[in-house]
Amino acid sequence: MKSATAIVILASILVALAVLGGSSCLAADTVLTLRVKPGEAAGSAATVSGAITLPKELADVPAEEIRVEMRQAGSQDVVPGQVVKCPKGQPTLWWVLPADATAGEQEWTATLSRGKAQDKPVFRWKDTPGDHLDLLFGDRRVTRYMYGFDTSDKERAWETYKVFYHVFDAEGENVITQGAGRKNRYAHHRGLFLGFSRLAVEGGVRGDFWHMSGGVQKHEEFLGMTAGPVLARSTALVHWLGKDGELALAEERETTAYRQPEPTMLLLDFVSRLKAPGKPVSLNGDPEHAGMQFRAHGDIDAKKTQYMFPEGVTNVKAERDLAWAAMNMTLKREGDPQYTVEHINHPDNPEGTRYSAYRDYGRFGAFPTAELGPDDRLTLRYRIWVVPGDFPPGEEMQKRWAAFAEPPVVELVK
Repeated sequence: MKSATAIVILASILVALAVLGGSSCLAADTVLTLRVKPGEAAGSAATVSGAITLPKELADVPAEEIRVEMRQAGSQDVVPGQVVKCPKGQPTLWWVLPADATAGEQEWTATLSRGKAQDKPVFRWKDTPGDHLDLLFGDRRVTRYMYGFDTSDKERAWETYKVFYHVFDAEGENVITQGAGRKNRYAHHRGLFLGFSRLAVEGGVRGDFWHMSGGVQKHEEFLGMTAGPVLARSTALVHWLGKDGELALAEERETTAYRQPEPTMLLLDFVSRLKAPGKPVSLNGDPEHAGMQFRAHGDIDAKKTQYMFPEGVTNVKAERDLAWAAMNMTLKREGDPQYTVEHINHPDNPEGTRYSAYRDYGRFGAFPTAELGPDDRLTLRYRIWVVPGDFPPGEEMQKRWAAFAEPPVVELVK
């Protein structure tokens, strides 16, 4: 009997071990080796990404449940990594190079295992359904996507006629961007926003999607959301509708915020994918009334607003296709907080882009024009970098452009 009992116990133990051994939680970690060439982005805490193939034990695991530890060859320091899965295509591995990274070739290892990220803080989303979506890094609010659409009365219709993004201060307590408000100067300027004062659909909508007279931007739904230790991304479907509800443009608006070392408050990619509604569309206006813009809060001290441009630029109004423009603003708040905002233009954006970057009330940005065929798609890409204090050196802002326009090259070795 004792022998039989021992056999049963032993069998039970073996079964338990077999079950545990088959668990992906206890499976051997996956280690990948990657080669990185930072290029001109070196020294800018550049974001890095590369396509990878996940092992079968992680292939069906939600990206949020894959823990990634990155190490540079010769260093024991652990840098957080993040896997991002897309509905189409391979998963991508993301991390951020150290701010002092050199331009030379580097080798990194990525250790992947099943489990929640251990790095604190991490990005997370907090939605107030039907009104706004907050992005938090730990407990600090970073951005707020204002997507409410309410036509119950004229005032609410005016307050919600366009989607836009607020940016929070370094403490995550107060916004540094302008929102809706009748007392606000040029109240149609709101946060980070996109519009065209002269939009025309052949044989259809003709509207001002800047002042929003004769049209609205209506949030339809969220198409995707992800968040982790390295980045947070959301994609929204936005319909640009004429006064009679006719579709003028279908837009997929995607924002990605990246983990960055202090003192950076925000590094954000703003990507707009615009699709014509089966008819030709003309997108036009002028640098003061069209494009992708940043609008400072109404508390700005207009007497202290300054602008900076790449070396050699003396007349921004005469320039075309600037790499970037930056504004330094001071708010009339306790301590007179000062912020620098760099607006970065991607080289794939339409040629002939002009910058408006001289208004003392803090509205500046890039203005492209485009002619879309019946079912054409146009992608606009910009990056926003926000830091507290005075202007960083121009060389640093140029590196930020390089990290966006010519990001580090990643090669999966094994």
